[in-house]
Amino acid sequence: MTTFIDDAELKVMSSENTLDQSDTLLAHLHVCIHCGHSRRREEVGDREVSSGILNCPKCGLEGPLNIEIQDLPM
Repeated sequence: MTTFIDDAELKVMSSENTLDQSDTLLAHLHVCIHCGHSRRREEVGDREVSSGILNCPKCGLEGPLNIEIQDLPM
């Protein structure tokens, strides 16, 4: 019986563990839908989070809660 390995499996098998050797951190950010300005959760008030409407300190516009997970350089 012959077993075939596709390219995706070969890539996973041969790649190094990037989680331990990464130069980035993942961060939970709230991103303005108007201008793209991002803020960490710690920078957003509880009232804004509970209402789901955030006021952007950069552009001054309000918008819905927009959560993104982004890579941040270490």
